[in-house]
Amino acid sequence: MAVAFATAPIVGQNFGAGKFTRVRATFRFASLADAAIMLVLSLCCQWQAPVLIRALSSSLAQRGGVARELLDAGPIAALEQLSRRDPGAAHAGDVR
Repeated sequence: MAVAFATAPIVGQNFGAGKFTRVRATFRFASLADAAIMLVLSLCCQWQAPVLIRALSSSLAQRGGVARELLDAGPIAALEQLSRRDPGAAHAGDVR
């Protein structure tokens, strides 16, 4: 978000000055920077999801039951477990 917000004034100044090559170059650079940042963050979220969840939600990590199982399973296994569960059934340890 910060890269996108910082890009607009730079593009606007160059557009107003009639420097369209700089406008295109700034757009390309900002697009590539945004894509690289999002790729790195997405990989971190997929690769270390349980660590991130524990760091951001200590109360969830301390609970037992289903919440604990989902944290230990990892992101893909957790999604599979959640999709198999009966949405109407009440389970001990559910976090809702």
